[in-house]
Amino acid sequence: MARRLGREHLATMKELCTDSVVASAAEQFILNYARSCDLQKTEVPRKVKLCHEEWTPDTGLVTPTLKLCRKPLQKYYERDINALYESEEESVMPLIDHPE
Repeated sequence: MARRLGREHLATMKELCTDSVVASAAEQFILNYARSCDLQKTEVPRKVKLCHEEWTPDTGLVTPTLKLCRKPLQKYYERDINALYESEEESVMPLIDHPE
């Protein structure tokens, strides 16, 4: 996607996730895919946050079989989730740094 958007100069996942062009393209991809699946309006996300953190069993955000650990994810991204609900203007969330 970065290459197609002319953003190949962005070297890290963090740079990609915080780039407004990449974030907007990702959001548009999600919306187009949702439309192609005939999802109801309530099933389509209105806001998107791209995460640069790797979700591995070592981080505690997924299980060894890569199932989501919902409570740890909710706690880890609590500020991001709250910011998504508070911000009405932006559809793509800016990056909030999390302690490693």
